[in-house]
Amino acid sequence: MTRKLFDNELQQLGTDLLQLGADARNALLMSVAALTTQDIAASWKLIDADKKINEQRHNLENNCLTVIATQQPMAGDLRRIATVLYIATELERIGDYAKTIAKLTVRIGDEPLVEPLANIKRMSELAMGMLDRALQAFAAEDIELARRIPADDDEIDKLYDVVFRAAMAHVRDNIAHVDQINYVIMMAYSLERTADRVINMCERIIYMVSAEIVDLDDDMPEPAA
Repeated sequence: MTRKLFDNELQQLGTDLLQLGADARNALLMSVAALTTQDIAASWKLIDADKKINEQRHNLENNCLTVIATQQPMAGDLRRIATVLYIATELERIGDYAKTIAKLTVRIGDEPLVEPLANIKRMSELAMGMLDRALQAFAAEDIELARRIPADDDEIDKLYDVVFRAAMAHVRDNIAHVDQINYVIMMAYSLERTADRVINMCERIIYMVSAEIVDLDDDMPEPAA
């Protein structure tokens, strides 16, 4: 196979990964939108649509393995394929978090929401912004952008703490709402974990481009005492 055809295969893997990222991002966006409007029908559609994201990841994995088996790539090409494999798994997990939010929305049903969702919405906006920039960093092979993205995780962690503390305070005052409050905490946790997955993606992008192994959590500021 000529180098041009091989490059086309690598480019297709990248294109497919970006499509998977767009679909996972949209699932997260729609899951939070369905939560805020308590749209149960939309939540069920999202739960079912997760099958497509899973299928995309499996197809991408198979295509990566086929390229490895038939082309025996070396050095930078192999790092790129390994990065596609790794990020595809992280994106599937993000799709799972969107499905979790949709499932919890179904469980809440039309029960009046007792916990304001402003912080949940802000967490989702930050997480999706991180994901957007990580996909951009992958497409552009921009390691400086990849290094900057994890800074937003600190605010997401703080918002998770706010949601958790507010939820616990509400439960102390009204134990009847304990189930719904637990669901809200689980949703916030899903968004916090989404940000962590994006940080993992950023680390792999840096490795893909530079062969440098980094732990971006080490570069983040320590919490105040």
